[in-house]
Amino acid sequence: MIKTYLTNFFVFSDTLLLNMRSEKIEPVIEDSTMINLVIFSASWCNPCHEQIPALKEIYQKLKGKINMMYISLDKSETVNNWKALMEEEQIPWRILLATNDVEAIQKKYYAKSIPRIYIIYPDKHFELLDVSEKADIDKLYYLANSYSF
Repeated sequence: MIKTYLTNFFVFSDTLLLNMRSEKIEPVIEDSTMINLVIFSASWCNPCHEQIPALKEIYQKLKGKINMMYISLDKSETVNNWKALMEEEQIPWRILLATNDVEAIQKKYYAKSIPRIYIIYPDKHFELLDVSEKADIDKLYYLANSYSF
């Protein structure tokens, strides 16, 4: 039983969330054949804002090789601040909103503290990524450029 728990502990369990732009409900992982970068953030999180330049650079360099998406942990009272930030920063990747179920999403994805970024592999296993760590960024570039799908 412990082996099963540990084996499944680091398996990403998808969920449906509202896409900020299309206003349609969609899965977090749209293409499971690629590496996915899931970024948990919020408008009120200054360390999250500080990551935006690094994330934009990753997006530009790996566009088409990985999928990136934000999951906003803003509640209804701050979600408009999030939307304004996304427009101001001209964020090109997918933006999903957990507005109606923030606590459940935080619990499900171990995202009580943010920023939190996961690399999701095609087999659904995941690991943390820290964009301020050169070794983590190097690993992401290596994976994106050499992973066979």
